[in-house]
Amino acid sequence: MASFIGVLKEKNFFFLWLSQIVSQFGDRLDQMALIALVYSKAPGSTFQLAKILSFTIIPAIILGPIVGVYIDRWDRKKTMIICDIIRGFIVLLIPIFLIYLKTFMPIYVVVFLVFSISCFFIPARLSIIPNLVSEDKLLIANSLSNTTGVVAAFMGFALGGLVVEMVGPRSAFYLDSLSYFISAGSLCFIVPRITKSIKASGEKGQAKKKAKSALHDIKEGIVYLLKNRHAKFVTGILFLLMAGAGTLYVTLIVFIQDILHSATRDVSLLGLFLGVGYFFGSLLYGKFGQKTSREKSMFGGLFSGGILLAVFSFAMEMTGSFYLAMGLCILLGMSAAPVTISSNTLIHEIIREDMRGRIFTSMGVVMSVSLLIFMFVTSIVAEFVNKGLIISAVGLLLALCGSIGLIWKSRKQARTV
Repeated sequence: MASFIGVLKEKNFFFLWLSQIVSQFGDRLDQMALIALVYSKAPGSTFQLAKILSFTIIPAIILGPIVGVYIDRWDRKKTMIICDIIRGFIVLLIPIFLIYLKTFMPIYVVVFLVFSISCFFIPARLSIIPNLVSEDKLLIANSLSNTTGVVAAFMGFALGGLVVEMVGPRSAFYLDSLSYFISAGSLCFIVPRITKSIKASGEKGQAKKKAKSALHDIKEGIVYLLKNRHAKFVTGILFLLMAGAGTLYVTLIVFIQDILHSATRDVSLLGLFLGVGYFFGSLLYGKFGQKTSREKSMFGGLFSGGILLAVFSFAMEMTGSFYLAMGLCILLGMSAAPVTISSNTLIHEIIREDMRGRIFTSMGVVMSVSLLIFMFVTSIVAEFVNKGLIISAVGLLLALCGSIGLIWKSRKQARTV
């Protein structure tokens, strides 16, 4: 905890952290409102839920390769502020459509636009972290950033679910819009430090970089990703993780709705406890993570998380106990923390500063494609196959991949000794 407090004393990182809390809380509030809308129209349908949530994923697939080029060229602070302001105004359109129109089609368009803007915001936020803290604080900063993101997201799910059930979806969209404006105000106080690599490049180098075509930069980013062993490794892990997440995304939500018989309340509360587990997992990993290789941390998280996921599915079907599900969600969150923190830290440690935007967006495209494909395939299968069986199978497959990875890494270390 002392290490986290030390990082938060860095003024620049503190305002990024504050912005992240507010905006991600609003994002999850938005998603809970969308889930409630689908539940009111088509309760129990995994396919209908997948359809509306797909508009939050497709923008990353379409825009990802292009976005990274401009993130590496533009001022990242200004990019984030402009994105937040635009998103704030766009989200205000959703309640208007809910009042005056009965069709979902305009809402699909607005959701698509909001998450298209997010395609610029997220890699800019990830890429700017090394410019806000010193290198020796990078792991702690990533740990805190990931912890904050997940806890704020799940708090958004938890409180958002309660807000939606009490006052309806429109209020959630208004609060989401407000969160973007507050986030933009917080980002105005950031003053990123200029690193040695930027100073060395000089104005001549920057002008040359801007003169390059976007196509050239996209190609350069792809070649760099394919040649860099660590970047390929992280991308592969994240593809696997998103395949599992896509399979579970709508299946798990409807599974909980069916067993606990509520639209958003129990989904949101279990999400809250998942966030609590992630918070404590991040604290532990932030304190002891330096002693374990990044690769082992990722594989260990996949293994333990997969086992817990299978147990969760079985326990819920057998008992229907909310309290047992709550405890398992805390453990699941603790298992997930090392995977996401290690992946971001590894990229920050080994990727050149002028390539970070393209690498993060390239990985985002891979993750989004994986998430979308597996989400839609599973949403169709789940209409005919027991949802608990699907969740258990995914958990066991993740555990198998994690165990294979741990064995491979142990043998590799033994050969180098």
